Amino acid sequence: SSGINAEYGGAIGGVISTFGYGLLHPYLEDCGILDSAGVQMLHGIPGILGGLFAALATLADNTNYMFSYNTTWTNTTDVDRDRGQQFGYHLGAILVSLGIAVVSGLITGVLVRLPICPTIEKEDMLIDHDFWVIHDKNHDPRLKKDKKSNIYANQMAEAKA
Repeated sequence: SSGINAEYGGAIGGVISTFGYGLLHPYLEDCGILDSAGVQMLHGIPGILGGLFAALATLADNTNYMFSYNTTWTNTTDVDRDRGQQFGYHLGAILVSLGIAVVSGLITGVLVRLPICPTIEKEDMLIDHDFWVIHDKNHDPRLKKDKKSNIYANQMAEAKA
């Protein structure tokens, strides 16, 4: 009980996060789901995995671990739960978190499709130069393509004319 199980859990989370980003991320983009910073694989999937590991840890007893649910957590609360009930609460918390993430993501998706939001080309979605003050405009990757169909390039062309 030296914490090796936590290290195994972290290693599994890292492997799943890395391979998930490399393998699942392109598939999601093909399906039209844009995860600009890999947040799903960096925080979402490892977070779910961590929640599942925490739920499983509540099932430990004193014969397996020095600090089990019965010896550690029941003394810190007035709620009388057994290990199985606490396991259910952990799973419920994971489902609530997933529900909040899905609903808020859907709401955001609907809002950005409203006519008041600007429409941008897919290849320009991750470039902030048109919407934020970027002090080093020479690093706009679109300038390397001589693309004139975006706001910043059009401004540069007008300034030169």
